[in-house]
Amino acid sequence: MGKRCKILHIALVHGGGVEVYTRMLIEHTYKHYDTVLICASAYNKKLLPANACAIYDVDVPRKISVREDLKAALAMRKIIKKENPEFVYCHSSMAGALGRIAALGLECKVIYNPHGWSFDMAGSSKKKKFYRFLEKFLAMTTDKIVTISEYEKRIALNNKICHENKIEVIYNGIDLDICKSINVERTRFGYKEKDFIVGCAARLSEQKDPLLFAEVAGYIAKKQPDARFIWVGDGELRENFITALQKNNVFDQTIITGWVDNPCEYISIFDVAVLLSKWEGFGLCLAEYIALGKPVAATNVGAVSEIIQDGICGKLIEHRNPVLIAEEVMAFRQCPNLNAVKQKCMEVSERFNFKITSDKTMKMIADL
Repeated sequence: MGKRCKILHIALVHGGGVEVYTRMLIEHTYKHYDTVLICASAYNKKLLPANACAIYDVDVPRKISVREDLKAALAMRKIIKKENPEFVYCHSSMAGALGRIAALGLECKVIYNPHGWSFDMAGSSKKKKFYRFLEKFLAMTTDKIVTISEYEKRIALNNKICHENKIEVIYNGIDLDICKSINVERTRFGYKEKDFIVGCAARLSEQKDPLLFAEVAGYIAKKQPDARFIWVGDGELRENFITALQKNNVFDQTIITGWVDNPCEYISIFDVAVLLSKWEGFGLCLAEYIALGKPVAATNVGAVSEIIQDGICGKLIEHRNPVLIAEEVMAFRQCPNLNAVKQKCMEVSERFNFKITSDKTMKMIADL
């Protein structure tokens, strides 16, 4: 038997979509490759299959620090040299920058998945210009750039990051089998059958705009006394979110779960699922929402419309007015064809089976 191909993944963030994506990719592919993972120390390693990969911890500061970032890049370079992989696969912009710098001049092919372009996010024009320049420069050292939506590919081409033949669109995905197997009674979490539960599963970050969610919840609660709210996730805006919930008089009606191993258990008890992102490269939770048959209210940004079909799987929102959003969320409660919406959601979710994601990834690697 010949030597197996070795792949080294780099994921320097924890919690949220990037951690879920890399874990699932390793789960689906480690039996085909020798696998190595460089990750943040807080990465939830216990969810990885036993002995799936060799793991190295490398932490980087959240804010740019040339000294600390170069230190991390040098540490990763030593690991890459030691492991000598055929492929280095960098996930997200921080890993993409430091990982590609670490791999410069080494005999390995480099794959990069931005999971949302840094220059397409909130920030000053000066920062966006710098990130755009950095992406263009590092693209020259990259063998393949994976985008998780057609929107991300379009953004890359519009900004002349690289030639089109260097980009591979591979949709993000979820474990449909796990989603379909979930059958949780809402009483398990202390809710009544008549409660109107509105929820979001996302990082508590500026991107996901939890402060707008709090305003929407405040208006819904005034109109629907039995309304209850769930935020599945955690993040840097947790304290700000709590303050906003208190300001809008819905703190006592809201649960913040923090990071949980299986967010779909909470999503399964939602009546309406919400995502009010300011920008979005894909929106992993959207695929989970529809797989569980939940009608969705989501801001129409980025790749959201590639997942949620307006008027079929839910409502695409073109504004950020909390009162109007609340009215659209509450409209689902009186929706005459709600069962048909739920059925269509589950049908559409088949497009986002992670097995498709992993199969396309393995084909890309074989082609390289």
